[in-house]
Amino acid sequence: MGQNIDKRSYRREHSELYMKLIQYYRDGMDDDAQSPTSSSEQRQSQSDDVVKVFIRKRPTFEREIKAGEYDVVTCKKHEIIVHDCRMHPSMKPNLAYVESYKFPYPNTEVFNEKSTTDQVYASALKPLIDYVASGNVGTMFCFGQTGSGKTFTITGLVKLLSKDLFTQLGNQGKFTVTATCIELIGETAYDLLSDHAEVALREGKNGEVVICGNKLCALNNGSELNELYNYAAKLRETHATKVNSNSSRSHYICRVFIDDPATGKQFARLTLCDLAGSERNADSNEHDIERLKETAQINSSLMALKEVIRCVALNKENEGSKVHIPFRTSKLTRVLKDCFEIDEKKKRPHTVVVATVSPLACDTEHTINTLKHTCLMMSSDSNMAGEKMVVQDILGADPYQKKTNILKPIAKMTYEETLEWIGSIQKGKFKKHLTKFPTSMDGKALSRFPDKRLQQILGSESLGLDLRKEIMNYTDKINQQKKQQTEENRNLSK
Repeated sequence: MGQNIDKRSYRREHSELYMKLIQYYRDGMDDDAQSPTSSSEQRQSQSDDVVKVFIRKRPTFEREIKAGEYDVVTCKKHEIIVHDCRMHPSMKPNLAYVESYKFPYPNTEVFNEKSTTDQVYASALKPLIDYVASGNVGTMFCFGQTGSGKTFTITGLVKLLSKDLFTQLGNQGKFTVTATCIELIGETAYDLLSDHAEVALREGKNGEVVICGNKLCALNNGSELNELYNYAAKLRETHATKVNSNSSRSHYICRVFIDDPATGKQFARLTLCDLAGSERNADSNEHDIERLKETAQINSSLMALKEVIRCVALNKENEGSKVHIPFRTSKLTRVLKDCFEIDEKKKRPHTVVVATVSPLACDTEHTINTLKHTCLMMSSDSNMAGEKMVVQDILGADPYQKKTNILKPIAKMTYEETLEWIGSIQKGKFKKHLTKFPTSMDGKALSRFPDKRLQQILGSESLGLDLRKEIMNYTDKINQQKKQQTEENRNLSK
């Protein structure tokens, strides 16, 4: 009987073939596809989306290469591809294949491992700081798995934005600037500037969330803001994980308030949020009960934030049909509620998400998960999921022997995947009806809905029948593909 082997060990054992496959893909790319974009191109490429998502890939370190790891992430200017190196479904030791997931970011940027923090700032943060300095509300989130370079990236960005913000404010006149720094551990908020004193969240007269008991520090220049941010960051809750020996286990929120003494009112507000590193259960299976509970709370709050951002984006796209925004799902989304609501000036806050990813084969699942979450945060329907391209290959043979597009059965689709599929069929005929479907519906529930239920949801008998026909046609395609795949696998195993 053969020895069992996990997929990470399998990836390392057959690294030469997998690297050959990935290089074959890269050789077919345009010459400038992986080159960093210039600042002017970056600034001009942005749209008016409420939520802008930028991706940064960190370099592969020498110690990781010596340990047998290799780079499975390919970057283009507005696209990122993750090459998932897998064992063949037949589980035979001499077979393997690669699934490449393509995630497009047409309105923002993807930064490869050669990009600098200055380039990331010029594209991602400079427009946001300009917006805040003009008297508006802006928020930056840094999101990514533990060990993906998230804290390194946000530290460099804060240094640049601190100087830029105060320079612009100084050119406009005299403002009073204060800041507060809190961290969220589970469902409890603590003031980092008051010896980790617990602070309470209260709801104001107009439904806004007010942090009670937190300390405000006056700031006179950009250096003081940068120093305050770094000082508070060092006081965060950290613990060793399987991925990182000094992983941040809390959400760190720094809020900068800019007031106009002449009017006595708030002129602008900037929120900087370094989210706790997310982990898969497989990477936390050596933790004690407390750490496991902590990891579950972190992942739950990140999912809640993703859902809030997605709903905000949907509301902007569908002005006539408002989607409920679940701010109360977690303490994190409650604290950040005013970062997404239209302010007194009737202007919508701007939000930037900077997501960091690891290039390593052992982190493939993390990277794909991070990118799927960021795609759901964006407002463009075309970005709701990555395009999967399956590449099969017998070990030792020529790379990219065969390409097949694998369809996912409707019954296995999540709520988000189900909506994405419905919105894509018949040239987007059902897009404007997506908000009518219940949030408890996944693909399995959709496939079981009777015709009358579909007609009731869509408000039209003809639309209900059209959707039923599409479900049946898609199911037929799945069955045909399964039959074809079975035949191909049988031929490969001979």
